[in-house]
Amino acid sequence: MSNETYLEGRTKREVKNTTYKYTVNIDREITRPSDWREELSVLRTAAEGDDVYLNINCCGGNALTLMEMLHLIGKSKATFHGVLAGAAYSAGGCIALACDTLEVGELAELMVHTVQATFGSTSAQGGVAIAGMTARTAKELLTLGYKGFMTQAEITQALDGKEFWFSSDEIKERLIIREKLRKVDVDGN
Repeated sequence: MSNETYLEGRTKREVKNTTYKYTVNIDREITRPSDWREELSVLRTAAEGDDVYLNINCCGGNALTLMEMLHLIGKSKATFHGVLAGAAYSAGGCIALACDTLEVGELAELMVHTVQATFGSTSAQGGVAIAGMTARTAKELLTLGYKGFMTQAEITQALDGKEFWFSSDEIKERLIIREKLRKVDVDGN
């Protein structure tokens, strides 16, 4: 097995005995899934025993790509390590918080807001249907992405249009609280 660097250095694979260490840079706008095919392929390929490091410094982007990333991270048996040295806004924040571990830099920032949408339908009825779907998707994404990191009241406020901005210290404090909540869920205490 050889170490391979892929297209433009966006991802890297290193051999660790019989497993791999992948490094994925999430450092540009998250656009449509076809623009992120290489990164999504790494998330899809990583297997049990593999470590995937996600270097996150991005201002967010496309909800469709985010949904696929969260699905792949959630079903993977690999271990995901987030490294947040800069910004994790919007979709970037959801990705960071989906990781099994998260290293938070001293100047890191995280921003949460509801899904921003444009309507591609040509009819008024289609626009209404898309608005309903977008609202349901936003609720599911924010609930899944920020559970334990934010209170349900804060998630509801975000769904109503409020933006939340978290500094490095606030992110670290909330991660400690989230870990305690997870431990309670697992242990029942």
